[in-house]
Amino acid sequence: MVQAEARLRLALQAGRIGTWDWNMATGQIIWSQGHEELWGMAPGAFKGTYAEFDARLHPEDRDGLQTAVEEALAQRRTYCHEFRVIWPDGSLHWMAGQGEPLFDSADQPVRMIGVVQDITERKRAEEALRESQASLEAAQERARLGSWEIDVGAQRGFWSREMFRLFDREPALGPPTFEEFIDFVHPEDRQILLATHARIIENNETATFDFRTNPGRGAVKHFRATVDRIADAAGHLVRLAGTILDVTERKEAEEAIRRLNQDLERRVAERTAQLEAVNKEIESFSYSVSHDLRAPLRAMGGFSRVLLARYSDRLDPQGRDFLQRVDSASRRMAELIEDLLTLSRITRRDMRKAPLDLTALARSIAEELQQRSRNEGSPS
Repeated sequence: MVQAEARLRLALQAGRIGTWDWNMATGQIIWSQGHEELWGMAPGAFKGTYAEFDARLHPEDRDGLQTAVEEALAQRRTYCHEFRVIWPDGSLHWMAGQGEPLFDSADQPVRMIGVVQDITERKRAEEALRESQASLEAAQERARLGSWEIDVGAQRGFWSREMFRLFDREPALGPPTFEEFIDFVHPEDRQILLATHARIIENNETATFDFRTNPGRGAVKHFRATVDRIADAAGHLVRLAGTILDVTERKEAEEAIRRLNQDLERRVAERTAQLEAVNKEIESFSYSVSHDLRAPLRAMGGFSRVLLARYSDRLDPQGRDFLQRVDSASRRMAELIEDLLTLSRITRRDMRKAPLDLTALARSIAEELQQRSRNEGSPS
């Protein structure tokens, strides 16, 4: 008997469980050894009154516990209820209470016996899980990413909250069956879905594919689906799980870029055609100008050289210098015309790189400028 009581006491301590016995006639409450620790009280501190017990209850939970006790008495049944207690240090702790009423021969309640268990850690874990779930749902909403699972054997499915938003489906309806889901898919993309589904079932692989929503259900959305095949130890398929990512904005941006590129290519082609037409006009103009200018230049150069050859002895030095200048200028003009024609031909050729002696070019330009300066300074 002593050993049994010792084992029971150890079990109660390990499970953070306490037993109680409430005499409803006298109001006296008897707690098991170690029960006070669950309430943050020193051993022997509890005086066994209901008032002491009630004083430790969280104010917001008193009415709920009282209602649970009254219903148990009225219905002659055991009650189970969770409530909070406040320790002397002000900390908050959760309890799960269970009580069974006992009645006398007159069918009047005289006692209630039961147990309480400290479930604070469980409640904290549940709260952490809720926070984690809320954080996950918020992240999925921001990313527009939904997650889902299907139990192949039981044909039961799970959709995250974001999945319902993505497909504009009421959560109360629950996840659709595979056959129902097909109706969410664009008619032109259903074959992709069916073929991918069959390949996953048969080949034990992960798949990623894009599809659009059915335009008959509203605005068309673009989704990227990822599907994993989950098997048991024997390799048999048990679940399918995956994600659905809303890529509508990206697809629309890609389409806008494609249209812009097409428009740019069209404008470049039009501009190229315009430039080619302008180049042809410039080439025609260059040839026309060169032909019209070359004839008088040849005459000027020819006559100046004839005059120098035949009548040089009759001209004074200044006259001969003038004729030499005319001949030099006509030759220079002929060179410029030839350069103009060369430039017009260059616009129709590919760019060709060649070494250039910048020193020689600078020297030539300087000499030409000096000659011009001397000519402009000579008396007319």
